[in-house]
Amino acid sequence: MSISKSARRTQLVLFGDSLTQAGFSVGGWAGHLANHYQRSADVILRGYSGYNTRWALFLLPDLFPRDQGASAPDLVTIFLGANDAVMPDMGEQSRQHVPLEEYVRNLKTIITSIRQMDATNPPHVLLITPPPVDVPHWVEFASANYGLPLDTKSRCNEHTGQYAKAVIQVGAETSTPVVNLYDHFLQLPNWESYFCDGLHMHPPGNEVVFQAVQKAISVHFPSIKAWTDNGLPMDYPNHNDVDHENPANSFPPLSDGL
Repeated sequence: MSISKSARRTQLVLFGDSLTQAGFSVGGWAGHLANHYQRSADVILRGYSGYNTRWALFLLPDLFPRDQGASAPDLVTIFLGANDAVMPDMGEQSRQHVPLEEYVRNLKTIITSIRQMDATNPPHVLLITPPPVDVPHWVEFASANYGLPLDTKSRCNEHTGQYAKAVIQVGAETSTPVVNLYDHFLQLPNWESYFCDGLHMHPPGNEVVFQAVQKAISVHFPSIKAWTDNGLPMDYPNHNDVDHENPANSFPPLSDGL
């Protein structure tokens, strides 16, 4: 027997590249989000380090199959673009690059696929722009860890900014809210200090991401705010509400066969 969305815990799926894959690392933004939603929603991580939107399309039939009805997630975040924005025409260093026009098409395809999981009650979608890149720090890191020459400029902050603007464009054209991490970080004093290698965030940078995502959910999707924000209820009764003398009175009847 299928279970209705109202009868199961809310599900949030985080879809992206390494910035999402590492989201459950110590101090990661996904871990903060899971903690924020403890006992009211399941936060499911689907991050794929190094992926761009072109490669992500091949995951859609498996991750977001069509016509799932009530088993579809309630919210999916899409946090892709940092790798699409790698500079072109640099040989092997450009293997992840996706042209801007294709990037836009791919994002729209991903959004459509997610919404087709449940035609009656489509999952909410939240877009997240790629963050800025501290290029000198990234070049130093890539040289020390990947043996790349120090004059290799495979990433460019201004170029990444074009992909961030494209995300905002896609959001406007598909009625999808956007978390503009690119501009948000650039407005912070010493924004470079929030990144551990110029591309990926330190725990303080992950805190910035979490706060921005959590705020966007509260503003755009108030029905799935965490119980700590007076939103979703906790799963099952609070321990203070359990009838300790006759606990069966505090719980719904057990399913048949249990």
